[in-house]
Amino acid sequence: MEENKPLVSVILTCYNRENYIRRSLESIINQTYTNLEIVVVDDCSTDNSVEIIKSYNDERIKLICLDKNGGIGIAKKTGGDNSSGEYLCFLDSDDYYMPEYVDLNIN
Repeated sequence: MEENKPLVSVILTCYNRENYIRRSLESIINQTYTNLEIVVVDDCSTDNSVEIIKSYNDERIKLICLDKNGGIGIAKKTGGDNSSGEYLCFLDSDDYYMPEYVDLNIN
């Protein structure tokens, strides 16, 4: 991690998005701004979303699996409560960031 740049926590919420989660997660992993913490909150998916997330070997990813489905608001709050970045970004699992998204916003 780059100590001279602030840590940015990207909170990715997920519920049954096995068809989209790879693109979303890779759009975060491949950001030009690299001092990131990736907090993925799964809201009790019943598909293969969690297995796909677990297949990534990136130390910046923190996976939180909720015990019961609480909806997107609870998932986002949980992500925020479990993040340690100076700044927060949110991404839904059916969306993605352009490569410079965090860099442009942090500057």
